[in-house]
Amino acid sequence: MNTKIILREYGSWSVFLISYLLGILLQGGDVFSYVTFLPLLGLAVLINSKLHLSLWLKQKIEKNLIIFLIHILIGFLLFYASLGKEILGLSHLSLIPLLYVIFIYKLGEHHILTEITGFATLTLSVIIASYTINHYIDYKLYLLTFTYFVAGVFKVRVQLRKTMKDRLVMIFYVTFLAILYPLYKIPILPLLPLLENIIYSITLYRAKLRFTGWMEVAKSLAFMVLTIGYY
Repeated sequence: MNTKIILREYGSWSVFLISYLLGILLQGGDVFSYVTFLPLLGLAVLINSKLHLSLWLKQKIEKNLIIFLIHILIGFLLFYASLGKEILGLSHLSLIPLLYVIFIYKLGEHHILTEITGFATLTLSVIIASYTINHYIDYKLYLLTFTYFVAGVFKVRVQLRKTMKDRLVMIFYVTFLAILYPLYKIPILPLLPLLENIIYSITLYRAKLRFTGWMEVAKSLAFMVLTIGYY
């Protein structure tokens, strides 16, 4: 019998929390205020629902589907308690997590489209965080946050497969962002931490798993600080 109740994907939690903090801090908000804490809690519940969706798809046990749906309901109620009717302004964004669920069902968790859509879902937290304060959707901030974190999808493929194709994709992706951002008047300095992705793709240097984990956390924090400073 599976007794897991908390999603053990620490990278996902990290992306979610840093994205949410970024949205709050850019607006000068208080993370622990009533207005911003309830959506934070609601997002955490919704993200945790992925565990029970995955278990249901693997085991086909109805209880897991019910728990998944309960998570969705609780997450929505927490949003509504904080935002009221203003929640309707975010309704179109629900298409992204819906697409993620479809991709998990049709393609599996580790398909590249599923993983990219997963990051698109996690980084919605930057929009929701800022929206709780000013009721404005900053699409450029979302584009910056999403495209930064999705680079992790390509780096993992370099780490696992080490093929020349994957290494070139990683390098070209970062280069593409450096060209894209100025076109939309998005600062490129927050991209600086991704230089490590390029260095790794070129050298394939060896590092212990713990070092790699802390490296990614440090890079994410650097991204947040640079974005706050230059966005």
